[in-house]
Amino acid sequence: MGLGYHSDGELRATWAALRPDIVARLEDAVGKKGHDAQALIPQVRSVEISPSLSVQALVRSLNEYYCPSVAEVFPAVERLPTEVQLVFISIVFNRGGSMGHEPDWRTAKEVDKRWEMRQMRADVERADMFAIYAHLGTTKRLWETPSTRGLRLRRRDEQALIRPYVDQQLRWEENREKMKNAGLPPCEKIIRPGAKLD
Repeated sequence: MGLGYHSDGELRATWAALRPDIVARLEDAVGKKGHDAQALIPQVRSVEISPSLSVQALVRSLNEYYCPSVAEVFPAVERLPTEVQLVFISIVFNRGGSMGHEPDWRTAKEVDKRWEMRQMRADVERADMFAIYAHLGTTKRLWETPSTRGLRLRRRDEQALIRPYVDQQLRWEENREKMKNAGLPPCEKIIRPGAKLD
C-alpha cells in the first residue's frame, strides 16, 4: 500500500489487524510523497508485517478497490484474458486511473503523461492486443532516468504477459486474410478470459 496515495481511514481499514502503535507510526507517512516520504523511511523500516496479513490486505484491496476501479477506468476490461486484466490492475495500482485530457497542441508546453492511458482505454474497448502492447511500451518514455529503471522493467514485464495474446491476434489477422483471399468465409476472432492459446 503506497501510503502517499491513501488516507488515514484507508490505512486503518487495510491494516486494522496491526498493533495500534504500528498503525500510529505508519500514519505519519500518509499523504507523503517524494522527498517527504523518503525522509520517513528510517521511522518505518523496522515495521514487520507477516506474509499472511500482507496477502489478506492485498486480496481485500484488490476486491474492494482496484478491480472495481480498473473496470470503471477501462470499460470492457472484463472481456479480456486474465493476464491482460492483471496488467491493467498493475497500471492502475502504479499510476492511478487518471486519464488527463487532450492538450491544445498549439500551446502545449509539457509532455502529455496520460496520452497512453487514453489510447489504451480505446484499445481495451476494441480488444486490440497489439495496440495495448504498443501503447504500454511507449509509456516507458516517462521513466528515462536511472532512478526509474524499475518502472521501465515493470512495463516490460507487463508487456510479456500480453505478448502471447498479441501473437494469437496477429495469427488470426493473417489467417483472416488468407481465407479472404481464398474466397472462404472469414474466421471469427474470439479471445475469451482464460482462453487457451494456440
